[in-house]
Amino acid sequence: MINKFLGMPTVISLFQTVGFMDSLIGLHLSPFRELWQDREIRFGCTKKERSLRGGETILGRIDDVEDTRAHNGVAGTLLITNLRLMWWSEKKLGSGLSVGYSCVTRYLLKSSSSKSKGVTESLQVSATHQGRRYEFIFTPLSNTAFQVFSVVAHVYSTYDKTRVYRNVNLGDGESETDRVLDRLASEQVHSRTGSVRNLCGGEDDVGSLFVSNLRVVWSSCSRPCFGISLPFHQIANVKVLASESGSTLVLESSKSSGAYMWNFKVEPEETMDFLFEQITSLWKAHNREPFFGINTQLLAQACAEVMAAEPGAISSQSENVRTMGAGSCGNPEENYLATLSNDPQNSLSRPSADSSTSTARDAASSEVSESELVYWVNPLGLLGLTTEQLEELNVQ
Repeated sequence: MINKFLGMPTVISLFQTVGFMDSLIGLHLSPFRELWQDREIRFGCTKKERSLRGGETILGRIDDVEDTRAHNGVAGTLLITNLRLMWWSEKKLGSGLSVGYSCVTRYLLKSSSSKSKGVTESLQVSATHQGRRYEFIFTPLSNTAFQVFSVVAHVYSTYDKTRVYRNVNLGDGESETDRVLDRLASEQVHSRTGSVRNLCGGEDDVGSLFVSNLRVVWSSCSRPCFGISLPFHQIANVKVLASESGSTLVLESSKSSGAYMWNFKVEPEETMDFLFEQITSLWKAHNREPFFGINTQLLAQACAEVMAAEPGAISSQSENVRTMGAGSCGNPEENYLATLSNDPQNSLSRPSADSSTSTARDAASSEVSESELVYWVNPLGLLGLTTEQLEELNVQ
């Protein structure tokens, strides 16, 4: 009776949709968790929002750090992970802050006026989110600002070099040909299926579908250097649906990556069923233990060496930290809004991931006023790492 009312293909497609039974009985069994930590700025973060998500690792924890821009005179904790910067103070309720590295446009060392240390060096981080520009100033009260800057610069550089592990890439061509995948470090290809038709956008393009331990990649046969790279943690849903041309394999990406939907026609149906089961299994396994492309163990060790290299003298003023910050207002976001006078829009150039200190960093530093004390530093030189050793940080 159900088959007569809905039609057999519809019933099959419903039960082949990952998450259908979850919504039916009110359970949340889908492995997908939106990755927002590296691509959002959140103010007034709760303890839950500051908790680490799967695949997120603490690379450095620095106590006695002041949020000079919004909570001047209040000591807090600066947490550096492989996805974001976090700051909060137990003395100031609602002071939680989370800044994803994808939002960062510039970081530098500059002088600032702190209630706890007077005029001193601080780490300034400029960022953009949802069309608004922000400026964050972190002043270490025990360690030196140079140490904190060194760690943040190195972590961001490594993050920037491994974006392909976290982002959905369209049209870049992720394989040299439709037969050979240009593999990432630590990537293992589980299957390659030829003659897979991409039905998106009303087009009917034939290519190869690669499934690895990190992502799903489709590469066009007729258009060189055109393809789709979809990391597993950016897949929101996997399903098989009936269409005009028969059953198709559907992959949906997360909202933060654009909420795309791709329809792939795979023949015969036995092959499509195999791919559905394989992708679903790897999707669940990856989301249980996400991998974002960074060797966090090696990177954490390098950051610890930087912090231990030159212990900063504890300021005598740090004992008299005040519990009330200057310039606080009802909306915590307003405390960080950048003004045109102290953060011109044309100076917000993204820090270069290249090991040299020229190009983007020299251009950005030239736009800072002469009254500011600024250092653009090569993170490789700070840690004493060679180019070969840096490659080891990028997952190898």
